[in-house]
Amino acid sequence: PPSAASPSKNWKDPAGACGMMDSNSPGMWKLVYMKIIVLRDPSSFSDSISFATALHHDREQYTVRSTVIMFAQARLPCRKCEGVIDIETRCSLKHKCKLNGCSNKSPCKLGGLCSTCGRGTAYSRVNDRIRSLEQLYSEQDAVAKRRGVFLNDFRLALVDAICPLTIHTFFVGGSCAKGTTVGGISDIDVILVLNGVAYDNASTWTKRVLNILKEKVPSIRAGQYECEAVNPGQTSLNLTFSDFRVDLLPLAPDLWNAPASDRETMYASRTIDAVQRRAVGATFAKEQVAYIKSHKGSLTPLIRLVKRWVAQHDWGDGDNAGGQGSHELYAQQQQRRQSTPIAYVIELLLCHLGEVYPDDVKDSEKTMQHFWKWVANCRSKDAVIDSGRNPARGIARERPLIVDPANCANNVASGFDWSQFESVARRMLQVPMDFVTQLEEQAELRG
Repeated sequence: PPSAASPSKNWKDPAGACGMMDSNSPGMWKLVYMKIIVLRDPSSFSDSISFATALHHDREQYTVRSTVIMFAQARLPCRKCEGVIDIETRCSLKHKCKLNGCSNKSPCKLGGLCSTCGRGTAYSRVNDRIRSLEQLYSEQDAVAKRRGVFLNDFRLALVDAICPLTIHTFFVGGSCAKGTTVGGISDIDVILVLNGVAYDNASTWTKRVLNILKEKVPSIRAGQYECEAVNPGQTSLNLTFSDFRVDLLPLAPDLWNAPASDRETMYASRTIDAVQRRAVGATFAKEQVAYIKSHKGSLTPLIRLVKRWVAQHDWGDGDNAGGQGSHELYAQQQQRRQSTPIAYVIELLLCHLGEVYPDDVKDSEKTMQHFWKWVANCRSKDAVIDSGRNPARGIARERPLIVDPANCANNVASGFDWSQFESVARRMLQVPMDFVTQLEEQAELRG
């Protein structure tokens, strides 16, 4: 415009952002115009949503927080009836509304999505905001490389530290091996297969081996990283280094090398104790990693984002650990894991939805709607993901049922209470922007 403080009313802003503002508010025009200058190429933003998102994540100009609040407080005239409608609450009228350029002439639902096209019909469409968050939280190559160097140093240091025990196999599993790691949240799962031990007497040697590891591991120095804390569990050790946390699980080689069918039979047996069952279940890590790597496709960024949301969401079980030692904090985290969905559930569920709705894989907003719908209906008889396997008889009637593709006797959905997750999903279906709003708030605290 000819003047940043008093633009021409006929000027058509290329980003579509200023159209949200009252043309009689020079201060608002000036603020938006200044931001357009900062961004330099406003034509790259297709609508006001992506423009406001870009402002929100402009880390060098952090004062844009106030700009986004002004966007959210703006009001638009409905193109059908000329009535004034709040952007944030969307159109609550019963007529057919084309607010914010919805190409389908279908009724708008308050706080929901277009009933025809399935997309948001107002300012707060979540798709662009999800994409921005995916980019914000994408794992940098440098981080992955640093973790790889650490694991190599850790393996070499471990060989020397645990003598006279000898290592048969050092296997890295979990999110790290699948490529779905969430920075600052995911542990590094390491399976340590040791020579000289057998599955039959696992309950006997596990305690002895853990005591040896607990005594010797604190002296380990993996390159520039020193072990800061050791938290023993019933079958594993959790090790804390300055930048990484490692969950170390010892196993017997005869169990690790057993055929998958034999391991499934052992897992389904009612005669084994909890220690043996945990050991058998851990041996399927190889197959689990291979399955997720081959099925996640382009969903990796969204998987990471949902896992981060699960870890940061307030599940009402008390996250304030002030004044607690590392052992008490670790025990609290372990207890919390029993009341929240595990990472493997999130991975399998999103991979399943990617196969059922392949056309929506590149549309994060639609994929999340499918995700919340499945969770909200997890008590129904149709809440089954068989992963191409026939479930074992002992779990076939459980609901929800998510069959482990590596172990048909394991229902990975049975390890926690779904009631809170179910109620949260119902709310997300009504107000889908809550998912990204919570993540954006965490991003502000983080950065």
